[in-house]
Amino acid sequence: MIHQIGKIIRVCAEFFSFVIGNLIPVNKSLVLLHGSTVSSYNESTRYLYEYLLNNSHLSAVWMTDSKIVYDYLKKLGRPVVMHRSVNGAWHYMRAGVVVGNGSSYPTLLKFTGISTIKICLHHGVGPRSTNAADTGRIKSSFAILNNYSKFDYFNSTSRYTDIVISKLQFLIPDAKRISFGLPRCDHLFDKKSVVERGQKKPQLRLSYPVEESTRCVLYSPTWRPKEYPLTFPMSIIEGFSIADFDKWLKEKDILLLVSVHPLLEELEDFSGYTNVHYLEQNPTVDINQLLPEIDLLITDYSSIATDYMLMDRPVVYVMPDYEYYLYNFGLLEDMRQSLPGMEARSLIDLQNLILKSIDDPGKMSAERERYLSKFYDVNKTNACKSVSNFIEGLVE
Repeated sequence: MIHQIGKIIRVCAEFFSFVIGNLIPVNKSLVLLHGSTVSSYNESTRYLYEYLLNNSHLSAVWMTDSKIVYDYLKKLGRPVVMHRSVNGAWHYMRAGVVVGNGSSYPTLLKFTGISTIKICLHHGVGPRSTNAADTGRIKSSFAILNNYSKFDYFNSTSRYTDIVISKLQFLIPDAKRISFGLPRCDHLFDKKSVVERGQKKPQLRLSYPVEESTRCVLYSPTWRPKEYPLTFPMSIIEGFSIADFDKWLKEKDILLLVSVHPLLEELEDFSGYTNVHYLEQNPTVDINQLLPEIDLLITDYSSIATDYMLMDRPVVYVMPDYEYYLYNFGLLEDMRQSLPGMEARSLIDLQNLILKSIDDPGKMSAERERYLSKFYDVNKTNACKSVSNFIEGLVE
């Protein structure tokens, strides 16, 4: 009964917000953005937002429901509005453009009207970029396609991803497809800065025991669906022991940092180990900021591999559930046929490949170049500027 009443109230609120949102005239130059969730300050929208503030006449505003993010941006003097507020509703009604990363555009209820231009920058590209539903929030592929169809423009990173992902997976029509690259990746093309940060690791030193000789490895497995709750996939490879691995890492002066999806509820306990740490869960930090300071990436089907390879640095793959992902979830291709990195299937494999990759980071450079020729056009080095120019052209 209570659930039904709540549903009726929400339907009424959405109807009211839809009507009001479409009666209020928009400010064409007002651009609203938020992160991968409305609580975080991250993803391509963050980089685009900061670019617009310094390089455009557009009025960029960050929308958030996080007091931490709100206070952080306010302290920096950047325009920010609380998502769930009267001011938030007013901004959504008045927005000329809203920009998101995921499968739904920024709005509160349905205050974002029909005349507002809606742009999806997309959250990342790789072999796992299919229309398969993998969270409890989105129940089916049809729901994903329906959500993406509500955007006016959908961004990609290359000719291949424009056709294979945008057109064939998400059924985005030609007139709605744009291809500018990801704003979050622009800084990865700055070779001088990337090399310097890789050597000095200034941001990692603030939070972790990083010395001049320490090599930093990031383990970033992809999100697993709820029906397959594997929180630390590395743990099921042959012979794996977190205690043994931590001891080996300490001996080799290697720090393993583990990133987790914000929706992951249960985590492994690493409190007793010296060289294995979770990345700090800070809504004001974007993982792409840290990539230049990482010497080696360990991953599986995650799109972070594509971003990381833009710096021509080595990737090691750990995919103990490969058969499930290929045949149950679905991948764009059989990755093992052309991996741009080496695969570890046991703890001994993993240890050997970590050392080989760190000692000879250029070993699979040609394979990485081949991979990027499909998934990320390396000529798209200034996505922020390209998207900014595109938006300015639309509002003018």
